[in-house]
Amino acid sequence: MVLAIEARATTKVTADHLKGLRALAQDHPSDQAADRRLSGSTGRRTEDGILILPGSDFVERLGGGALF
Repeated sequence: MVLAIEARATTKVTADHLKGLRALAQDHPSDQAADRRLSGSTGRRTEDGILILPGSDFVERLGGGALF
């Protein structure tokens, strides 16, 4: 696993939305993907390292190969 991605159709990501990505990090603590978790939405990073990007930035980075 290289990167964990979760896309959301919202501009306001809540802690509840990030349960799956946080569970992934707990289930795979030694995996690099646990350090590269991404949710497509607003453009910030959570206290535990999940990068949240606006949809257009997410698509641009994904298409340009900048995410992995």
